Amino acid sequence: MININKITCLGEKTVEEKNYRYDAFISYRHGELDDFVAAKLHKKLETYSLPRHIAKQIGRKKLNRVFRDREELMSSSSLSQELEEALCDSKYLILIGSSRTSQSPWVMKEITTFKALNGPERILLLIIEGKVEEVIPDILRVHIRTYEENGELVTVEEKVEPLATDIRGANKKEVERKLEEEILRLIAPIAGCRYDDLKQRHKERRKKKLMGLALGCALLLGGFGAFNAWRVWQIGVQMREKLATQSRALADQSLRLLEKGDRMKAILVGKEALPKSLATPEKPIMDEALYALSEALYVYKYDFKLVPEKTLDYSRPLYFSKLSPKGKWAATLSEEGYIEIWDLETGELKSVVKKGNSYLRMDSFEFIDDKHYILSDEEGLKLTEVATNQLSWQIAGESYNKFYLSPDKKQILVVGDTVRLYDAEKQQAIGELVGLDIDSYREMQVTWNQDMSVLAIGQDGKVHIWDLINKRWLTTFESKYKILSGLVFIDERSLAVSSNDEYKDEMEYFYGNGRGNLSYMHIGVNGAEEVWQLDSSESMIEMLRVNPENPQQLVMTKGNVLETVDVTVGKVQYSLAQSSTIMNYCLLGNHLALCGMRDGSVRALMLDVGGLYESASFNHSAGITDLNYAGGRIVITTGEDKKGYIYKDMSGSPKATLEGFEGSMEQGAYSKDGKWAYTISNQGDMAYIWHMDKQALVTSIPMEEYAGKAGFLEDNQSIYIFSARKGIEVWGLDGTFKEAFSNELAEEIYYKAPYFYLVSDTEVQIVKEDNLELYKTIETVDAVSLSIIDEGRFLTLDKAGQLSLVDIQTTKGQVLKEEGVLNCIANKDTIAVCLEDNSVELIDLKTGKITDVLKNDGLALSYFVFDEESKTLWLGYEDTTVWYYSLETKMREQLKENSPSPMTGIHFYKEENRMAITTEQNELLVYNLQNQKRLGYLKAIIAVNDKCDEFIRGDYEKLYVVPFYTAEMLVEEAQKQLVGRTLTEQEKEQYFIQE
Repeated sequence: MININKITCLGEKTVEEKNYRYDAFISYRHGELDDFVAAKLHKKLETYSLPRHIAKQIGRKKLNRVFRDREELMSSSSLSQELEEALCDSKYLILIGSSRTSQSPWVMKEITTFKALNGPERILLLIIEGKVEEVIPDILRVHIRTYEENGELVTVEEKVEPLATDIRGANKKEVERKLEEEILRLIAPIAGCRYDDLKQRHKERRKKKLMGLALGCALLLGGFGAFNAWRVWQIGVQMREKLATQSRALADQSLRLLEKGDRMKAILVGKEALPKSLATPEKPIMDEALYALSEALYVYKYDFKLVPEKTLDYSRPLYFSKLSPKGKWAATLSEEGYIEIWDLETGELKSVVKKGNSYLRMDSFEFIDDKHYILSDEEGLKLTEVATNQLSWQIAGESYNKFYLSPDKKQILVVGDTVRLYDAEKQQAIGELVGLDIDSYREMQVTWNQDMSVLAIGQDGKVHIWDLINKRWLTTFESKYKILSGLVFIDERSLAVSSNDEYKDEMEYFYGNGRGNLSYMHIGVNGAEEVWQLDSSESMIEMLRVNPENPQQLVMTKGNVLETVDVTVGKVQYSLAQSSTIMNYCLLGNHLALCGMRDGSVRALMLDVGGLYESASFNHSAGITDLNYAGGRIVITTGEDKKGYIYKDMSGSPKATLEGFEGSMEQGAYSKDGKWAYTISNQGDMAYIWHMDKQALVTSIPMEEYAGKAGFLEDNQSIYIFSARKGIEVWGLDGTFKEAFSNELAEEIYYKAPYFYLVSDTEVQIVKEDNLELYKTIETVDAVSLSIIDEGRFLTLDKAGQLSLVDIQTTKGQVLKEEGVLNCIANKDTIAVCLEDNSVELIDLKTGKITDVLKNDGLALSYFVFDEESKTLWLGYEDTTVWYYSLETKMREQLKENSPSPMTGIHFYKEENRMAITTEQNELLVYNLQNQKRLGYLKAIIAVNDKCDEFIRGDYEKLYVVPFYTAEMLVEEAQKQLVGRTLTEQEKEQYFIQE
């Protein structure tokens, strides 16, 4: 075993003097993603050519060799001789970090060995998967340093936070793209140059290459202009290819910008990838550009979803924010008293209200509308226009006083040495509230009732109620505890009050521990009367609010818990525990509360059912200090990374919303002509028929038994509904019951005109479509599935894996496979059989001979089907790969990208070269059938029409009709969202965009 404390390399040479054989040693735990990244990284490092300026500085054009081991030693924790030498001979160690890294003793030994040789400074960390705190091994978080002090050797343990390059992604392709983008961060220290220099030189080199290509094309055009038409055509082809390459590059850049959270710039760059005029395009319309623009525009996202839009770059930690009512402006406050106003549409700083004034708090500032704000500073109370920064009015003598705006923004309560009420529109004093023992330096709560007739002010355990119509004091009552944390009116005379006991120490306050109380009070002619109260014995109650969509529901926080209370009975409805302390939450509508946590997580909670709404929940990179919502935008402030983050509600605008039903939908389909559709409820107890031209409900059909399967008949005038152990029902599209066929044994149904096939353990019943009369009964043994070939033949598969070919006329069966068959499909000429080893045999129906065997390393097959012309077999595997096999050429190819989850269906519309793949997670991926380029990605799809240009999306208790967006529709939507914004000349130069 190697002794770490005694490692020496190349005699007495120091690290700086040594000539290394390897520039880097790649250390990683062997696994699918780890191996993939290691191989890509190794190739990129060894093939990377340094920019000429950098190469001249360091005296070499390329990096030295990079060491990557190919096997992991499983039986021993000691390093092999070869790896020992490689570690000694490596200048840097690159650790590929994932959640599995720390589990490998082999990798830990490599880190320990290299750290003892060169210290932690030469270890570069590349994070590919998992949470950061799980990825970084403990050995890299601690550095032991020994030094001499007063003649004695002192050893200290220092905590360090290693720098890391993050390339985590949703799949391999995304990880590889991020590696390509961030590779320079690893190359710079290895090459001994600054990252910024390397990045700039790299950009310059790319720009020169593109300009050289453009110049070369221009020279070709000029030099061969006098030649024949074939030359001109050839140059045109080259130019079109160049323009196509440029469009693909812009589309890729658009997707990268979207990943980084700059959605508006992603739209601008994605739009530049398309021709200026779609009617007379000056460059090809690339599928990559269409897909990138559809993603940036979020045209296929119809659920409530918050997406990063812009970042507010700040030089100081941010602690609070306030938004104007329609989300046009945001004001942020730093710890040093800086209040700054930001334009949320552009992400740019509009103005600095105050600089470094420690007297300022967020209760010194308020937007009165989207044009004005009120500020209380040393000059008094001022109303200022946001756009021009011009003073509209000022009330002198109210310096640095707290003020509170009424909900209608018409009244201002100012608290200083006295308590005064002002008319905000007339800037006149309404009156002074005398007799109040209020300390303006202590926390207080203020609220108005809905018609602005009653005002409540609370502080130090006392709540004062004022009649604003008659300008008189009504009553004062005491809360259970001294610290008032919330006051809200439920109706004109009912008030909810939350109070907390004084906390013992700062830690108790930090975590929200302690005791709290919620009381419901009625204000009558004889004073305040308690209706009910709730005690909290372990947590303080904060952020008390009324759900505007349900005025009988209170919402409040208890440390890391969001609770809802039914006012009518005084009981907790839902108690929703979160991962960390809730710093703030917003009520978004649709019964949603969005919570920002101290640990950086953001969770959307459904107040009507008490659950998590996942599509609007995400994890933020830094701890959250505040979160606010207005006008479809969320602003998150953080204290750690000195940034504010703008998120936008990007729920799309569907073609139509289908209404007139209750509950949610599980399945559905379009008729062949696309004029009709049906959907089945999740409970299987209701079927709905829709007229798709009118986007209207025609009828609903109640089901006595669970509706397991349904479909349109060939004539598009009726639908059939099958219920296991009951049989078939046929209904007209107007909801008229037509016929039924009873079968209490059938577990599955298959339909292909003119017959239905009902499958049970012992028989297959063949029923005529036109009158639902029994045509044939064919005995079987343990049949589990069936595949129809034509009107006269079908295949049956039993539980033992035996495959038989059945002749309908004679009712006789011929055994094709004795056992081992998992699934089968057939067309008129070929049978495709999936075997137990997951290989697929192709059998000629005429001869019974095997014509080919398709193997895929034992991967389980999730779905396979012949296309409509029976020329291609499509196969989807559990690893989400999709393959297609030509029955004519006997060639098999893989789709250029995996589906997000295993394939469950496929639709073709060859007239417009469109193909749509459905998955286990109800996702839909639309492709160009000719080149397999992705055109769109949708979720929660339950039905696809035959043209693949219209879809039905189910979102909880809503149904949407979603169109496929053409190039013209995407450009129109981009213009709507951009609202006249264009790329600057500097931005065009940055992305090599030429007019």
